[in-house]
Amino acid sequence: HGLSADASRWWSIPAVVRYEDAAGVRSHRVLLDAPSATVTLPGTGPVRWVYPNGGESGFYRVGFDARLREALGAVAATALDYAERIGWLNHVWGLAQAREVSIDVFLATLMAFKGDGTRVVVEAAAAYLDTLADRMVGDGERPFLGRVAEALGRPVWDRLGWGTREGEDDEPRLTRAAALWILGSIARDPALLAETERRLAQYLGDRDALDPTLAATVVRLGARLGGAQRFRTYQHQFARAATPEDRDRYLMALADF
Repeated sequence: HGLSADASRWWSIPAVVRYEDAAGVRSHRVLLDAPSATVTLPGTGPVRWVYPNGGESGFYRVGFDARLREALGAVAATALDYAERIGWLNHVWGLAQAREVSIDVFLATLMAFKGDGTRVVVEAAAAYLDTLADRMVGDGERPFLGRVAEALGRPVWDRLGWGTREGEDDEPRLTRAAALWILGSIARDPALLAETERRLAQYLGDRDALDPTLAATVVRLGARLGGAQRFRTYQHQFARAATPEDRDRYLMALADF
């Protein structure tokens, strides 16, 4: 339910509740037209988990108590569809920003997707970790965040690695780039960064040496690893860029030094 700006009028909100009972996964639709409501879910046996925004179709925030979060966390990577996975992360992130839950609750939610190689989930994890690393984490907490990033990114990277596969479409390519950013920028894995340096040197001499979907990530990581000479190299590459993509790639990376 919601309040208008003058706090005098309520509006009704349709909601879809997805849950699993003894008969399997179900959806139950309900119209929330009062300040509070108790909803009885049809079915048999105990309810295994509940997600109160099925299909991520409703424009509302969802809060979870600890019991609901734990039950959903145990199955989220398989029981929720793609939109619901990133939706649940976004709900808990929003609650953490509003100080309704602590940031460790968000991190625990994020860790529920450890090993999930779905592109949108990996990209969302990279974006959240990036925000935490750049804006919210001091030097004392950085090693802990690095371990979180390692745990999230490593299973995906181990499956995909550097090399593209024959017939591979854009989904694994983009997932690979996001996993590389998680491990290189947040976890700061030394071996991976050393290999990134080597591949950057190849790429600067031959644009075909890297898959295009990895190039932006490698160039950005190279900026974070480089100094004045590399900055000048990137300025030169920016000035001589033959395509808008090349130009933007180096322009963005110049801000990463």
